[in-house]
Amino acid sequence: MDTGRALVETILNIHREFEAKENHFRLFIRAYIYEIAGLIRRNLECTFQTSKSCKEEKVKEMLKNTFDLIDKHYVNDISLSMAADASSLSVSHFCRVFRKYTGITFKNYLSMYRIEKATGMLKNAASITEISFECGFGSVTSFIREFKKYKGCTPSTFRNRH
Repeated sequence: MDTGRALVETILNIHREFEAKENHFRLFIRAYIYEIAGLIRRNLECTFQTSKSCKEEKVKEMLKNTFDLIDKHYVNDISLSMAADASSLSVSHFCRVFRKYTGITFKNYLSMYRIEKATGMLKNAASITEISFECGFGSVTSFIREFKKYKGCTPSTFRNRH
């Protein structure tokens, strides 16, 4: 039975009890009122869950634009405002949403993404300097520092191991 029909039926039961005024009718009316409260509560929770999942889908779609931006332009300097613009969010809201859904900050995500790209390139003969600039790092020093932070060793040590 759908919620609307159940509510109407329960209200009619209250009306019948009130009209008949048989023994303990107030107790039955109170029980029907609790039933109505339960039906309303259950229906509102379903509506809230649907609304919440719709919101999450919308946020995922907005963040997809930022992930696309990173995929296409990780070599270039991608500012926080560019990432926020790609998702059509203010910078502060973007920071909150991005961290909530990824578990890390945008800057850390971008660094990790670049390091993963570099990891694949280290298997080739390209120099570490070339790789650092091809992966969007501003200097070899920052590349080595970030690589060590995420991989636990320097790029050259990683290359020698693999």
